[in-house]
Amino acid sequence: MEESLVVVGWLINWDDPKAREVFDTLNFKVCEFSTSVSKTGSGDIWLSYVLDKTPVKQRTKD
Repeated sequence: MEESLVVVGWLINWDDPKAREVFDTLNFKVCEFSTSVSKTGSGDIWLSYVLDKTPVKQRTKD
């Protein structure tokens, strides 16, 4: 089987459920998720995601 495309994305000050809704609409599966505070001192919260764009019918159960 061919490897799936994995995309890493960062969003600043987004609401996690809103971001996941957008990913779901675009048929991305969230594989990993983390948060961190910006190192610039701005206090911004970064939401980081690893996304899988494999077509749903080709995905295996976790």
